[in-house]
This record gives sequence, structure tokens and C-alpha cells, in this order.
Amino acid sequence: MKSKRRRGAGAANKLQYDEREQQILSIATALFEARGYERASLKNIADEAGIETASLYYYFASKEELYVSVMDRSLRILGDNVRRATEAVSDPWDKLECAAIAHCESMLARKIVQVVFHPRFPLEISEGSLKELKRQRRDYERIIRDIVDMIELKENVDRTLFLNFFLSSMNYSGLWYKPEGRLTPAQIASGAIAILKGCAADAS
Repeated sequence: MKSKRRRGAGAANKLQYDEREQQILSIATALFEARGYERASLKNIADEAGIETASLYYYFASKEELYVSVMDRSLRILGDNVRRATEAVSDPWDKLECAAIAHCESMLARKIVQVVFHPRFPLEISEGSLKELKRQRRDYERIIRDIVDMIELKENVDRTLFLNFFLSSMNYSGLWYKPEGRLTPAQIASGAIAILKGCAADAS
């Protein structure tokens, strides 16, 4: 969600402007991931981008707006990856496994900022931005919920609880995953689905 206060975009070459904006978002994604919102300063981001700090305001009105844009971009990438991975799959459990693999590969390959699923947002974030961040997260979770709704679960398995277990197993794998470890992101995702299926699938 971009602020209307951003100025100068119409005067710039659109292609160059968009490329620079995406570069800033990529750099901010990495720094917010590595340092957190509080410790990743606009100066850090500007230095990495090779521009003056003041030039960032040409693209984003504030650090908060940049953070919201990073989160929005991350969830859009994640949602697009999941849709592409699942669109040709008909079996619900296979569809969920493909979604899990796309989710894990996106997160663990550091294609998106993992703090997008942190249970608490930065305290400095305004109420308006907080609502936007929660909306972004709900939009992505709706993609997964639609898949979960196709699955036949045991009668004693609560569907919302199942959804939350799925998302938690995907989101927090980044806390212990090691690129040099024995399991790939796809293997982690498939293993999580095997556990969930073994516990929750309706065998009738």
C-alpha cells in the first residue's frame, strides 16, 4: 500500500524507477530479515542500495511504509508461487503438499522476508499499517484455507486448528533449518504433510 505522499514518480523513467524500487525492496527484505524492523535503519538500506538516505523518500514516504511494502511484496510472491505450484493438481492432499513445498522453498531460500509470519508486528507500527499487514496475511492464508477445505479430515479434527498447525509447521521451520543440513526445503515440507496426513486424514 503506497502512500500518496510519495512524489516525483511521474517525472522519472518508469522502467528505471520500477527497477530501483524493486532493488530497494529486495535490500530492505534482507535487512529486515537479518536485523529486524527496529535495527534496520533507512541509512542501512540506502547504503546497501548505493544512494543517499534522502533519496529513499523519493520511493517510500517512511520506514514504516517501506516495511509494509516489503511485507506486501513477500506475501504476493509467496501467494503466486503457491498458486503456480497447485493449479494443475487435483488431489487435495497432493495439492496441500505442493503448496507446502512452494511455501518452504520460498521462505527457506530467503526469497521472502520470514518475519512476515512473526506473531507480533513491530511496536512502532501505526494502527493503520497494522490493519494493512493483517489484511495481507489473511489474504495469503485464505489461499491455504481454500485447499484445506477440500481435504477430508477425521471428524474429531478441527479444520481451523489443522490450518494453524500447517501454517506454523511451515513458518517456523526457518528457525532451525540449515542450508547445509540433510533435508531440503521440499523434503521438510513433504515430511510435515506426511505427519499431518497420518494424524488427520479421514481413512473411511
